[in-house]
Amino acid sequence: MKVTVLTAFALSAAGAALAQDMHQHDAHVHGRGALDIAVEGENILMELRAPGADIVGFEYPAREIEEKAAVAVALNLLSNPEDLFVLDAAAGCGFVAAEAELHGKKTQDDAQERDDDDKTELADSAEAGGHSEFHAEFVLSCDHIERLKTISLNYFKAFERAEALEVQAISDKGSFSAELTRDAPVLKLEGRI
Repeated sequence: MKVTVLTAFALSAAGAALAQDMHQHDAHVHGRGALDIAVEGENILMELRAPGADIVGFEYPAREIEEKAAVAVALNLLSNPEDLFVLDAAAGCGFVAAEAELHGKKTQDDAQERDDDDKTELADSAEAGGHSEFHAEFVLSCDHIERLKTISLNYFKAFERAEALEVQAISDKGSFSAELTRDAPVLKLEGRI
């Protein structure tokens, strides 16, 4: 089953409703990220947010070649969710869209493209130790969503500084929350979606 633009829009709207109606993950706490999940019919929208420190080990603007490379590798990993999330094969789910970006990131290269006021803002932000977060959105389509019993996360293996993900989920059966950790990286969905 292909996800249409209308379905993707509906899932985005469900994700927005999820963000408004459910517990917010506003606190920026190192080691702890957030995973929001919205299920509609045979489709799933997942939104992941994690502090830069969890993903690459720093939150300031990447300056060195190694830091820029670490950000690029992280964005590549987050853009390939098949490596981060393992779903029950019987459900026949596949990722149909994935997008990852770094919010709050300002690089020296970006500053060269802005005027002097923005350069001052960049310097102030860097000195203040601004926080950056990685955001990723994934859209999945499933042939037999009723067979999806668990989602196992390789996220904690990929990002060794990450300690926990606060999960908020909503489906036509209601909403629920869970905490996934290195020691308990499996989200149980049976009877919930």
